[in-house]
Amino acid sequence: MVRERLTGSDDIGRLGSVLQIDFPHFVFEDLEQVWWYYEANENQPVPTMNDLQQLFLSKPFREPSRLLKSRVKSLKEWLMSLPEERIVVVSHGDLLRVLTGRWLDNAELFEFDVSLEIEDDDSGSESDAE
Repeated sequence: MVRERLTGSDDIGRLGSVLQIDFPHFVFEDLEQVWWYYEANENQPVPTMNDLQQLFLSKPFREPSRLLKSRVKSLKEWLMSLPEERIVVVSHGDLLRVLTGRWLDNAELFEFDVSLEIEDDDSGSESDAE
């Protein structure tokens, strides 16, 4: 839920199995192999990293705003269900903008109250071709 919005090839991550090998002290069992957004076909097997890079190079794509907003809504619902009064969320620019309603500086500390309202403004981001 807290991953960056895919807007460029630099937002393509590493497969879950690779992360498990590289970081054995963390548990990645609930992480999908391909945990970032990509345009998949229904019956397509899990792509390799090379497949994903070639796909992006041949036809650049970005995560649609509606999917990002849906992820942020799920994140907010989950945060609101937790008993803790203060929770730290570490993420990336596009997701944090939709979560908080404002652009944050790199490594900025920002305190806010979670509500289920979702920021509709897509300013500072390229519009989706949907």
